[in-house]
Amino acid sequence: MKVRIMDRPVTVFTAADPNAAPVTQVMAGQVVEVGGVKNQNGTKWVTAALADGRKGYITADASILSLRRVSLVQNEVTAYAQPTLSAPVIGTYKRGTKFHMGETVTSHGKAWVTIVDAAGNEGFIDGTTRIKKLADTTKAAGRKIMLMGAGWFVVGIVATGIGVAISAGGPFFVAGGAIVGGIIQIFKGLHQFVTAPI
Repeated sequence: MKVRIMDRPVTVFTAADPNAAPVTQVMAGQVVEVGGVKNQNGTKWVTAALADGRKGYITADASILSLRRVSLVQNEVTAYAQPTLSAPVIGTYKRGTKFHMGETVTSHGKAWVTIVDAAGNEGFIDGTTRIKKLADTTKAAGRKIMLMGAGWFVVGIVATGIGVAISAGGPFFVAGGAIVGGIIQIFKGLHQFVTAPI
């Protein structure tokens, strides 16, 4: 899940330990990818991946803002460098474009939403933009999709085996939908697990 660091700089450590070597310090306003929570010696830590690929841990008490992963459902939207129509345009996005949405701000009586696109560009879009919330792409979610697919695959194989056993040589039922659907889910989850940063 992408988050924006709020209020103060946050140190990223090489291990879930305040005495570990620091990887870097992430400044307020910067965006990082966070993953699972780890409890180490009474302190909660969160795995973090930086834009340049470096990974580490930050304390779970860091002040962050979750950025929701969304897809554009209207024909297009224009993003501006500042929350005003007179600001420079950073891009125009078409239906189906995926990006991350952050906080809502009001400028001159109009609501705007902060976004981060796939290239890492940050900007503001109209607060009334129609979007659809998407599930976060994490290794944990990928693992869950693979397990669900494996479950459907096993159910399909077992159902087919029972059909063969009770058919006594005649026609039997093949649970092809569960088998094929399970295989598709396994590969979908595997792809997400391999490509997700955390």
